[in-house]
Amino acid sequence: MVRSLMIAMFFAATAVAAPVPKSPPPDPFGQGYLGVRVTSGTMTLSVVEPNTPAANARMKAGDSLVKVGPLQPQEFEEVRQLIGGMRPGTIIKVTVRRGNDDVQTQIVLGARPANFDQLSTLPIEPFP
Repeated sequence: MVRSLMIAMFFAATAVAAPVPKSPPPDPFGQGYLGVRVTSGTMTLSVVEPNTPAANARMKAGDSLVKVGPLQPQEFEEVRQLIGGMRPGTIIKVTVRRGNDDVQTQIVLGARPANFDQLSTLPIEPFP
């Protein structure tokens, strides 16, 4: 009985102590990615994709982009070009306007998904 209890405790202890695999390093040749969509013609976020750098930084739909790195963008295409020219893993400061407050955060850029062009053309809301 004591022996079986000791064996059970050994297996329980080794299961807890098992190492957790590290995340793979970012692709040094990839393009940066935030994971947001904006309302057409504005800088207001319409969608923050789940499990993306923007979601991890707690950005929310309804936030308006004020500053992205050194850029104070007037059009989202400026942001897309800036972020796409950066590498995954790059840390960038982003300021958004949430209500009447400006909120600054640091975002670690992710890698642009392989199907990015298809994702960016999908409708935001389902067809009626």
